[in-house]
Amino acid sequence: MRARGRGGIILVGSTGGYAGGPTMVMYTASKAFDYILAEGLWYELRPHGVHVLGLVLGATDTPAMARMGMKTDTPGFVAASPESVAQEGLEQLAIGPIWHSGGSEEFAQQLRTMPRADAVRMVAEASEAMLSE
Repeated sequence: MRARGRGGIILVGSTGGYAGGPTMVMYTASKAFDYILAEGLWYELRPHGVHVLGLVLGATDTPAMARMGMKTDTPGFVAASPESVAQEGLEQLAIGPIWHSGGSEEFAQQLRTMPRADAVRMVAEASEAMLSE
């Protein structure tokens, strides 16, 4: 893409990457890595016509969520459709470096600015609530 002088990369992240949580440690750690990778690549490749976006997903109604037993009908919990998330990513690709899809920016900002122990507890409790019966 760099040699061609055009192209685009979307790295799919998650608000889960803003705080660790039980039973999803590797997942949340890899998503945190994605943010830094997206930001660095965005800066490095933009002079060469290559767009990079870290697309941070909030809850998205995917088959993977269903397999994990996540409930998408919990009160106060709205899961975005995969189609709407993909469309947002394509619309924001040229802007970069990070875009929070489905209105997840407020939640991400809350996690980023609260004391770390509180953020971890909040993520753990939310995860437990979505998995409980």
